[in-house]
Amino acid sequence: MVHFHIPSDPNVLRIPATALIFGQHGMQVAKVDEENKVVLRNVQIGRNLGDYVEVSSGVSLSDRLIDSPQETIAPGDTVRLASAQIKAR
Repeated sequence: MVHFHIPSDPNVLRIPATALIFGQHGMQVAKVDEENKVVLRNVQIGRNLGDYVEVSSGVSLSDRLIDSPQETIAPGDTVRLASAQIKAR
């Protein structure tokens, strides 16, 4: 088995491959807007890094993406965000 180390470009956004939606409108991601509504956004991907893909356009660092969206997700759906629980030490 051969392993190659391919350095990634620190200026390129990477997202989990599981966030991608392969649909009739091309490659998309589901993001959550300020009103916690779903917005589907077309994306252009670059290199496939296995668990992650590089995105060359369509999302920004401040976007809130849905990882592993359901097939039935639709624009305008309301999303309830899970809050992170902080454990006291």
